[in-house]
Amino acid sequence: MRIIALASALLLLGASVALAQSAGVPTLPGGSSGSGGGGSGAGSGAAAAAAAAAGAHSNSSLTSANPLAGASAGTPQVSSAVAQNQYQAPRLMVDLSDGQQAPLFGTQLFTGSFAGTRPADRPDYRLQPGDSVVVNLYGAVNSGGNQIIDASGNIFVIGVGPVHVGGVLASELQGVVTAAVSKVFTSAVSVYTAVSNAGTIGVYVSGNVARPGRYVGGVHDSILFYLNQAQGVDANGTFRAVTVKRGGQTVATFDLYDFLLNGDAPSFRFQEGDTVFVGPRGPIVGAKGDLQFSYAFEAPPNGQMTGADLIRLTRPAASMTGVIVRGYRNGAPRQAYFTLDEFTRVVLGDGDDVTFSFSGYRQTITVSIQGDVQGPTVYVLPRGALLSQLLAKIPLAGTAIEPRWVHLQREAVATEQKKAIQDELYRLQKQVLTSSPPTNSAAQLATAQATLISQFVAQAQTVQPKGNIAVYTNGQFNDVMLEDGDTVVLPNRTDVILVTGEVESAGALVDVPGLDIAGYVNRAGGFASHANKKKFVLLHPDGSGVVAGPHDRPQPGDQILVLPNVGNENLQVVIDLTQLLFQFALSAATVISVAHTL
Repeated sequence: MRIIALASALLLLGASVALAQSAGVPTLPGGSSGSGGGGSGAGSGAAAAAAAAAGAHSNSSLTSANPLAGASAGTPQVSSAVAQNQYQAPRLMVDLSDGQQAPLFGTQLFTGSFAGTRPADRPDYRLQPGDSVVVNLYGAVNSGGNQIIDASGNIFVIGVGPVHVGGVLASELQGVVTAAVSKVFTSAVSVYTAVSNAGTIGVYVSGNVARPGRYVGGVHDSILFYLNQAQGVDANGTFRAVTVKRGGQTVATFDLYDFLLNGDAPSFRFQEGDTVFVGPRGPIVGAKGDLQFSYAFEAPPNGQMTGADLIRLTRPAASMTGVIVRGYRNGAPRQAYFTLDEFTRVVLGDGDDVTFSFSGYRQTITVSIQGDVQGPTVYVLPRGALLSQLLAKIPLAGTAIEPRWVHLQREAVATEQKKAIQDELYRLQKQVLTSSPPTNSAAQLATAQATLISQFVAQAQTVQPKGNIAVYTNGQFNDVMLEDGDTVVLPNRTDVILVTGEVESAGALVDVPGLDIAGYVNRAGGFASHANKKKFVLLHPDGSGVVAGPHDRPQPGDQILVLPNVGNENLQVVIDLTQLLFQFALSAATVISVAHTL
């Protein structure tokens, strides 16, 4: 069966995870400290300390057909803050074990440039052994040519002898040589000097870099210069143990975090033929919250990262009081909450996703706007502000925004949806991998199913729910209390209907009044060979979604998702897999493909 692209955001399944800690060294429940998981996926931003509330807080007494009419007297006033547009250099993203992604710390290092230290025309350049200089005597005596500064920092001038120029500025070379010549010859002998070649050497850069090869530089150029010539460390390379090899032996090892965090530039004298080698990346741990550095960090060279290590790397704000750790232990997803003091003793696992949280009470919240609006896209509101109050502040006149399609996206909802997905995927995989087939033929079938399910799970773990909260029911607006970090989505009105998934030609089609789902599928080229022709997911632009039949009629702005038919409907694994596909479609608007039917 072909796994199709998963569709919309997953409905909340209400799964909760117990918080746990043990005496002594705190651990995630279900495993010993430091037993890493390292699955693949992409990063979440929930910051709830115990278990985040997943639902929207609605107030039925505040329903209104037109929330844009303004807030009533006596309600909290809304203040706006101009959105800040900050340039962000391209960063490599890495997968964490809970299905989230995070930017890899250090990759931003190579988006700029490290200039070489060897340009011959720089007057502030200090000469050093290996540099080539031109020294010519003319007048009463004519001699000269290129001179290589020897290991003692000397050049040999015919008729004069050794002249020490090591450490001399390029701008002072003329004066130093002239002074030495004048001690032997009269003023009838003139001197001309120049730096002709600033001691260039060839250094190899190999391993996990973007462009391995041989690069020309100087003996005192930084290792960062040579790495930059190779376009930096790639997503699979280490920043914590970059080595320099000479004659097959490691002569130096550098931790690039020292430079990134403290500005300690690595110093080393290179030789011709040295090799800068970037080995494989070590375990990683993602961090988010009110931090100076919110990235995925690589463990120290010993391969073990503790909570204290991560605190030193991230530098959390003083307001951070607790930590949520999500990851895998003994092959199962786990989550635990620790106080900041307890967290310092936690041994983290590969792929853990760590959220620093604040357990205090803030008087204001920050809400973002997503849509084609003129005005601020970030608002700072008093705690307890309602969606209707914010909408009254947003200038919509003259825009194409459709007020009936306004909805919210909430990080806490998306996190709970993601957690529910992870739990269902784990249950499905465990069900297949732990079954005991009674016959050889059944065993072969089970093996094929296990392979297929493992491939499906690997793709499904990358699905990121949107955390949608629909605020309209049958055209009636239901006011909702906003939470910190909410995004208000303001879609534009459209006459287009999207058809995606298991169709021959997915795309956007102009609305035809009265046409049903089957008709739109036909307009998209018809069903693909493994399509589910009985049930569909219909996503509405107001953030809601339903399971629909072929004769249901979509409305302008809707998205039709045609899911795959995964096989024999009497098999439990097929039932579970089909249910997951529909849940994915309703929560993440994504389609996954499956290679074979079961």
